[in-house]
Amino acid sequence: MIALFENRPARTDLMRGEDAMPDATLRECLQRPFRLYARARGRASRKEIWVFNIWYAFMSGCLGGLFHSGALTIIPLLWGLACIIPSIALEMRRLHDLLLPGWLVVVPYLFNILALILLANTLMAMIEGDEPRGSMIPGMFMLLAAVVCQLFILCWPSRYKPVQYPNNQAMPNNQANQWYEQPR
Repeated sequence: MIALFENRPARTDLMRGEDAMPDATLRECLQRPFRLYARARGRASRKEIWVFNIWYAFMSGCLGGLFHSGALTIIPLLWGLACIIPSIALEMRRLHDLLLPGWLVVVPYLFNILALILLANTLMAMIEGDEPRGSMIPGMFMLLAAVVCQLFILCWPSRYKPVQYPNNQAMPNNQANQWYEQPR
C-alpha cells in the first residue's frame, strides 16, 4: 500500500511491458490503462484494476454532479466513452493474470444487458398497468450474476507464476529473446 503513494519517476519501460505491476504507484496505475488500451495481451494486477476503477467511479460521480443539466451534460458521456476501451482492455489483462481467456470479459456485460432488457420489460408492463410477466426475478438474478463476475475479476488473487530461469531469477521481457538465441 505504501508503494502506491511513493514519489518516484515513472517506469515507462515496465509500464509498456506485458507483466503485471503489483508495486505500481498511483500515477502508474492511472496511466497504464491508457498506454496499453490497444493491446489486449499482457497482465494486470489487482492493485491496477482497483485503483483505476475507484478513480473512474470518483471522476464519473464528480463530472455527473457538476454537469447534470444544460448543454454540458455531454461531458460525463464523453468521459465514459473515453474510458470504456481502456477499462475493457484492463479487465482483459486482469483475466490473463488469472490464467483465463480475455474474451470472458464480455460475460458481465452480457449479464447486464440481459438484466436491463428483463427489467425494462417489467417496468413497461407496470407503466401500462398490466401485471408484470415475471421477468423481474430473472432480471435481478442477472444483475447479481454480473456483480459476482466483476467481483471475481477484481478480487481473485493472481494465478500467474513467472517462469524461473537459471540462478532463480525471473527474466525481464526485453531479454527473453536474447535468452533463447544464446548458443548452448
